[in-house]
Amino acid sequence: MKNIKFLFLAAIMLVAKEVYAQNTEDGSEIMVVEEEIEDNGERHPIHINPFWDNWFVGAGIGSSTFYGNHCKGTNIGERTAPVFNLYAGKWFTPNVGLRMNFYWYQPKSFDTNPNNPLVVKDLGNGLYKTKWTMTSLTAEAMVNMSNLICGYKRDRLYNFIGYIGGGWIRNCTRKHPNDVVLSTGILNRFNINESWGLNLELRASIFPEKMSYAEYGGKWDQDMLTSLMVGASYRFKYSGWNTCNVSTSEINALNAKINDMRAKNAELKDALAEKPKVQTVEVVKVNTYVPDMCVFFKINKSDIREEEKVNIAMYAENIKKAKDKKFLVTGYADKYTGNDKINTPLSKNRAQKVYDMLVNEFGVDKNQLVIDHKGGVDNMFYDIPKLSRVTIIRMIE
Repeated sequence: MKNIKFLFLAAIMLVAKEVYAQNTEDGSEIMVVEEEIEDNGERHPIHINPFWDNWFVGAGIGSSTFYGNHCKGTNIGERTAPVFNLYAGKWFTPNVGLRMNFYWYQPKSFDTNPNNPLVVKDLGNGLYKTKWTMTSLTAEAMVNMSNLICGYKRDRLYNFIGYIGGGWIRNCTRKHPNDVVLSTGILNRFNINESWGLNLELRASIFPEKMSYAEYGGKWDQDMLTSLMVGASYRFKYSGWNTCNVSTSEINALNAKINDMRAKNAELKDALAEKPKVQTVEVVKVNTYVPDMCVFFKINKSDIREEEKVNIAMYAENIKKAKDKKFLVTGYADKYTGNDKINTPLSKNRAQKVYDMLVNEFGVDKNQLVIDHKGGVDNMFYDIPKLSRVTIIRMIE
């Protein structure tokens, strides 16, 4: 039984770990590694949906076969009986979900003990037929192997889903106390439309031998029920996954350009470090113009990365040369992630971090700077949300 409890705990921890990895402490959306694959092979990153999306309910009916120490050599048909189940659950990602189940069984078995309270018939030769009613409540971690191996597709007809979990089982005939049950199986789901699906389920449930009141002895101290069920499931709206309007290939192309710019900035930094000191003469320029500058941030972050500090350092020198000019430091956030409650202070923090670095680290006169923030905004550049996670420094007079 210790092994059963350990496997049950491991299954629940698997889902808990997955859920934690997808949500920030403030409850905002974040992007995960799953991708939706279109028919043309193009991939789009998937965003985690709100908590109330991707819930489902279902039911099934079929037959179950009992396996125990006294079943060897008996007819499988004599150990097969009806089974019925109801369940509800949620998909946290296209790959991982959790469901809660109620099962009703009526197992049939055999025993060599005539005093077994579940005996219903004396078969002779020292063998007795037993029959009883059991119910179970279980929680199971599910993995959609079709999405995990082949990638998520919204209109996929067939999904191969494996699960493992456990819970509590009860002998209702004798009112036996609850005990632990381990469950595992395969759910074959055929999608009729976005809401309805037909299911073919293969399941195994393992529980202590005392639930059947069987006489102890033999090779195993556990009994098992295998089940074959057909049923239907209903997925509530919304039952899909939000995807980015920018494909992975476009993001990779933009990242390649950004990496190239970072490499050039590093070369410039090294060149500046090696440049010999020479006597310079300050030249006052009339109608000085300093172009705008962007400082980009990671999602939900206001920390300035090292490569951006290089750009800010160079831009600070331009500000100090334009002593008669003022510059506006404006922070922004991407409105497609998070909400106003999150994005407004986030954009303010981004502007403040750049302002503080210009003044405190690079010696810019604070009288030359004006600070502002805009909260969450529409796509500002190339229709790409991530490029709106930015602070822009602009000469205003």
